Amino acid sequence: QHGERRTIVLPDQSEVNLNVGTTLHYESTFSDSLRLVHLDGEAFFEVESDGRPFVVQTPTTLIRVLGTSFNVRSRERTTTVIVKEGVVSVQNMNKTSGSGMILSLREKSIHRPGESITLPEMVDTEKAIGWLRGELVFKGIPIEQVMAELTRVFDVEIIVNDDKIRPRTITAMR
Repeated sequence: QHGERRTIVLPDQSEVNLNVGTTLHYESTFSDSLRLVHLDGEAFFEVESDGRPFVVQTPTTLIRVLGTSFNVRSRERTTTVIVKEGVVSVQNMNKTSGSGMILSLREKSIHRPGESITLPEMVDTEKAIGWLRGELVFKGIPIEQVMAELTRVFDVEIIVNDDKIRPRTITAMR
């Protein structure tokens, strides 16, 4: 739901913090060989290691781990993965298994439709996943994306009447 964050515990005792406007689908029990969840939105995962792969599937991307903590944001078919602890494999759903990227501690990668997964870049994970603490962080973000995020977070309609400001970007932190 818009305006609501939620924390859930999965059948394997992994914990997931869901950001506003996020949907997570999974089976009530995981299989003996795989723990699979489907994500639409943004979530922070703290995965318990139990020997089975844990896979997050977005519309375009597969994220595979054994035990770690990481953030996945999937909006408008663009997936961003940020690793807080551990190692994560990020793979394009439409490519063969060798076409992925490995991310480790404090690294971020982005997968946009029709493009390759970006090379890992270092990030300040505390700022990058500030939404867990109720913070909003925008660094050079197009105003349309900022308005969409504010709409999701506060469940309000924001109207921009001045077309001159639409191409601008915003850098701000709350």
